[in-house]
Amino acid sequence: MTRPAIADRLAIEDLYADYVWALDSGDLPAFLALFTADAVFGDTAGNRYVGHDAIAGYVSKLINSAPFKGRQHFLSAMRYEQAGERIGVKGYWLVTKWAKESGAKSIEVAGWSDDAFVRVAGSWRFNQRIVHYWSDTDLPWVGAPAR
Repeated sequence: MTRPAIADRLAIEDLYADYVWALDSGDLPAFLALFTADAVFGDTAGNRYVGHDAIAGYVSKLINSAPFKGRQHFLSAMRYEQAGERIGVKGYWLVTKWAKESGAKSIEVAGWSDDAFVRVAGSWRFNQRIVHYWSDTDLPWVGAPAR
């Protein structure tokens, strides 16, 4: 496994920070600017959205729904692997929410992602972001079955 240079990792970490900020603040233009024109975004239902228009359609519905407001996305445990000019990253994500009126604070959902980055005009961009749930029955389990 080839690990990317530290400078590339840091640039991708900054890209992830821009991603969650744009998503959680409902900034669709800033969100789309993080993706290549031919990027693939996959949601937890298994749907695939290819290109800015399709991704914009999906994300616009998401950020304009009342249940979405107040959510924060957290990314962690990133595992980087470079293959030529492409960097793949697998990691965890967690979504929290604070509904101020009711005072409810919750963990909404958890999962993992399979992402790929390429350079566009000298800057890293998402070329793929596929998100999956992580639960006791929905995870990339490789061990022996639990007894």
